[in-house]
Parts: sequence; structure tokens; C-alpha cells
Amino acid sequence: MDKFMGLVEFYNEGNFDSSLESLLLHDMKPGTKQKAVPDRGTVVMKYNGVNIKWGISFCGLGDKGPPDFFFDDTRFMPLSSLACLSDKWNTYPKKYMLGHIMRELLKEYKKHQHKLVALHDSQLIQYEYAQTVVPLSDEKRNYTADVATEEIGNGHRVVFFKITLTNIHDNLGNCSLKKLVQDSPPVLYVKYSPTSAGQFEAKPFLSLSPKIKEEITHLECPPWRSGYLLGYIELVQKSVEEDLQTHVNGHIARRRFVASFLSHFGSAMLEYDVEQFKWIYFLFEVVCSYLYSFTCHRTCLKGSDNVTLVGIKLLPKFPEMMPKIVLKNLSKESSQPVTLENPGDYPYSPRWSMEEMATRTRELLKQRIMPS
Repeated sequence: MDKFMGLVEFYNEGNFDSSLESLLLHDMKPGTKQKAVPDRGTVVMKYNGVNIKWGISFCGLGDKGPPDFFFDDTRFMPLSSLACLSDKWNTYPKKYMLGHIMRELLKEYKKHQHKLVALHDSQLIQYEYAQTVVPLSDEKRNYTADVATEEIGNGHRVVFFKITLTNIHDNLGNCSLKKLVQDSPPVLYVKYSPTSAGQFEAKPFLSLSPKIKEEITHLECPPWRSGYLLGYIELVQKSVEEDLQTHVNGHIARRRFVASFLSHFGSAMLEYDVEQFKWIYFLFEVVCSYLYSFTCHRTCLKGSDNVTLVGIKLLPKFPEMMPKIVLKNLSKESSQPVTLENPGDYPYSPRWSMEEMATRTRELLKQRIMPS
């Protein structure tokens, strides 16, 4: 079992290339009833968008030699590689023996997959492979490409093109999102499936890391209409770059808006989003009906007859989308929150500076909060 757990640890430490996207152990069991330690099982892997399963059995050999492998792809028979790896078995660290063997076999599996796609029966698949995957020494591209195939019966295979958008972070400036995109670039998968008419249907899918999904939720790839993969990659790159830049611009605008509000109402501030600047809350108290003045929120909970909670929420497409303002009079038990979020609720223009927005919103709050 130690060898299998060493394999998982070897994977978690990043010792495989990006083609291997996940690795799990299944059906671990001992070879005989007398043995309590599992010496065989199944390794389930996600490889360039395709699920593959490799059976592994040590057959009671212990550490004397490499295990037997059983590949779900019957076309993959790396006999020469297995013989060579058998000679290297004892040269690897004991804990990571299986990890080193798996890494070498996956290198051979990559060659096998590329050969299947390069020699595919479909001229379309051959053309897409030659244009997008085969490296050209005289051409720099803003992506890396890989492939995988999966048999679906009757000799038919679907083909996955995996396109990693490696350089779309260049123009994002110095922000947290740039670091996230640089560490875990968006990945475009395009699945080519055979149709009943003998053609291939392309279905794209954009994969994002969990951290990028937390940061930006509206990042999508444009629909596939026609043409070839290379042109579609350029379209996706442009679309993703624009969406990322819009997000960065929105973050800068929200930060400036919150800063402007704090300069006006800092003493009344209750809390605000210090990372994404998506919301800010204030407690306001009218001291005198004719002075339009506000005091620090710490004095608002001492029995005042006119204390109002103000929440301002900045939507993802701010400043194009106007802020949502919610007012709640805390001094009246039956008072219902007043929500201002539509163009008719208050004057607004996305072309105003953040300072002007804060100033106009301040005047709006005076009108709404002051008793009539």
C-alpha cells in the first residue's frame, strides 16, 4: 500500500506534466486472504479531458520488480519501455518507485495518443492537429496544445484538443487576478465527436481553476459557429482577454468608488469588502432636521429616533451597471427596506468620475434619509 500512497503523493507534489489532470486509486485489495496489505488496484486518471484506467498488480513481488500493468486502451502496448523500466526499478527511491514508472509510461502514452490523432481517418482531424498541435519553430503562439482520444464503440473515437491559454495575463497590470491567471491559465477543451453523417461535431468548453471562478463568474467561451480550430482559438483568446480586462477595470472602479465614499462618510462606515470592494455598509443618524449632518455610527445605537442602515452593492459590471442601494430605518419596527436599483430610482451615469458618483449619492442619501 505504501507504494500506491507514494504514487498519490508523487502526483500531488507536481511530478507529472499538465496532461495528467487528476489521479485516484480504486479497488485496492490484497492478492491473497493471507495478506492484509493491498498489492493491486486500479489507477483512475483524467488525461487531457479523457478518463483512463490502468490496472496495477505487484503479484506478491514486493519491491523485487515493477508491477504488471493492464491498460484500458488495447492499442497501447509499451513493451520495450516496460522492459527498460524494469532495469531502472531499483534505482528509484523506494517510496516513489511506482510514481517514477507511471511518469515514464505516461510519456509513452502521450506519444501514442499523438500518433493516433496524427494518423486519424478523418482529414479534418489530421488538419486540425497539424495546424494547432504540431510545433512550428518559426512561429510563436500564445497557447500550448495537447490531444487525447477516447473510443466510443464500433471503432469510432472522439478527439479532445486541449488548448492552454498561457499568455493572456500579459496586459492585466499588477493585480491579484493576473497572478491567478498566470499560475493556473484558462484551458479550452474542444471535443470532436463523429456524427451519423460521417462528419465531426466540435463542442468547446472553457475550464477555469476554482480560485479564478471565485474571482470572476462570467468568463465563458464564445459559441462555435464554423471554421477551423486555429481561428476559434484566436476568437477565444480575444474574448477571454476582454472579459478579464473588464473584470480588472471593474475592480479598479469599485475600489475608487468605495474610497470616495469613505472620504465622505468614513466615520459612519460599518463595514466593507476590503478585497473585492463589492459592498459597503453605513449607519447614519440625523442629528438635526435642518442641518443634513451625520454622526459616527458608534453614537447611532443610543436611543436615537432616526437611525438608518445604508447598504451599497456594486454589481459585477459596475460602473456600466448602477449600484444597488438599500436603506433600512432601524428605529421603526414596521419599516420595510427601500431598495434603489433601477435607472428611474435616482440619477446615474457610468461616465461620471467616482468622486462625482459619491458626491451625488451623498445628496441622494440626504434626501432619502432626512425626515420630511
